[in-house]
Amino acid sequence: MKILIRKLKTRTYDQVFKERLNKLMKDIILLVALILVMYGIEIFTKGKTITLFGIIYRLDLVLFYIIVFIFILSSSFLLLDLRNFMNIVSRWVITRFPRMKGDFGPGKRIFRDLVQMLILFLIFTPIADLVQDKTIRIFIIDITLFHIISLFFLVLTFLFVYDILIQILRILGEHFNRLNKLIKVDKTKDLEIK
Repeated sequence: MKILIRKLKTRTYDQVFKERLNKLMKDIILLVALILVMYGIEIFTKGKTITLFGIIYRLDLVLFYIIVFIFILSSSFLLLDLRNFMNIVSRWVITRFPRMKGDFGPGKRIFRDLVQMLILFLIFTPIADLVQDKTIRIFIIDITLFHIISLFFLVLTFLFVYDILIQILRILGEHFNRLNKLIKVDKTKDLEIK
């Protein structure tokens, strides 16, 4: 977040927004390309085998596992870039509210995460409706696009809820520290009176 704020100080929101959007689009294109490669692997390697260390493996399954590993890595990059993109968008939305300019303390971060969850819901709901009945067959697995999109939504929502809980704990910790100091001050006053 500190790097993002430093970048925002030297560049405008439009420049950072375009940069984040470009990274997000590159990640989406990479995921689509990996899905197409999975289809190609299934078509061109069906029934072929490979021998590694004296053991015979199905070539399509070996390549499938490698592509799935790359797919999981690129999906994590997509989630990270989507989170950074949503930070920019939510910061723009939040600064439109009165008294929300300046540094983001725990209360403002909670509000930012709630705005991000709302934006996420507004983005994923129409996309999920569009791909409700679309199914991808990858080797022996039938995967609906709705489930993939729902999984992305769920992971991002858990990240936002986790951040909200961390901020609530930080606020409660500050209040308990103040309360603890007040109790210590009261005890010293009681000792002085006696």
